[in-house]
Amino acid sequence: MKILSISFHDEFDAWTLPEWAAQELRNTFPGFEVVRLTSKERIMEEIPDADVLLAWLVRPQQILAAKKLKWIHTNTAGVSWVLIPEVVNSDIIVSNSKGVHAISIAEHTIALMLQFSRRLTQCAGDQRNGVWRRTRIWESPVSFDEVYGKTIGVLGMGTLGTEIAKRARAFGMRVIGVRKNPGQTADCVDRLYPPDMLDEILPSVDYLVVAAPATEETRGMLGKAQFARMKKSAFLVNIARGDIIDQEALVDALNNERIAGAALDVFVPDPLPDGHPLFSTKNLVITPHVSGISPMLWRRIMDIWIENIHRFLAGQPLINQVDKQKGY
Repeated sequence: MKILSISFHDEFDAWTLPEWAAQELRNTFPGFEVVRLTSKERIMEEIPDADVLLAWLVRPQQILAAKKLKWIHTNTAGVSWVLIPEVVNSDIIVSNSKGVHAISIAEHTIALMLQFSRRLTQCAGDQRNGVWRRTRIWESPVSFDEVYGKTIGVLGMGTLGTEIAKRARAFGMRVIGVRKNPGQTADCVDRLYPPDMLDEILPSVDYLVVAAPATEETRGMLGKAQFARMKKSAFLVNIARGDIIDQEALVDALNNERIAGAALDVFVPDPLPDGHPLFSTKNLVITPHVSGISPMLWRRIMDIWIENIHRFLAGQPLINQVDKQKGY
């Protein structure tokens, strides 16, 4: 069996399969051929006889050339760059790494919420300017606050949304979740609602966190109408996918103070080009798609992948097997 990794990133090494991980595969499966690529030059040479592929993105010509390919595992939770028609309309199994980013992204989300409530960005700006502005911050329209007792709405109650909800509950927040199957119980949530009730709950939310996958149902889910229903004192945090939000509508809502602020870790386009208008948008905090980064990231990916290889060989169901029609 041949295992091929084309999981690499030209600009950001954190997304490239480490050499230690490839060597661990060789040690764990000594009879297999394990090939780790860190550039696109040899993909078309190596992929025709690959049985298993690790990738976060595939091209149509690659899949058409992969005559033996039976299974693709993504090192991400999102699979939109893998579920191209050539994959969806084939017998190739797809699984993802759902859950590996959950802890770091949940902590990142709480950090963004706390910087809003404690005005840390404003304090940091005053520090850079060498000025003491306590009174100005206190008297500003959005002053110091607590997350304790506030309501957080988590859009998407999968693994990621659940980890965020757990931490919000620990801070004494009221947690309401939105997901397709609200009948399922969740100990970390006070109330669960279906997506078609989102507009109804928005007026009660102090922090709205987007943790849903990007699907046809969620794309553009938050736009002008939704921002108009939110409190003027509410904050939005998106650590999921950029196209779930209408960015132009968000910029308009922020610049006109229809909501108090927003924090984005994902965008359209992603990465944002230098000088993009979002960088100068009022009351917006930007982190450059780093919420999922952690020293534990590849260890967690490898734990899932190695277990799934054992399951694949035994003909057992895979962890995080993707429904190619649903997109997750």
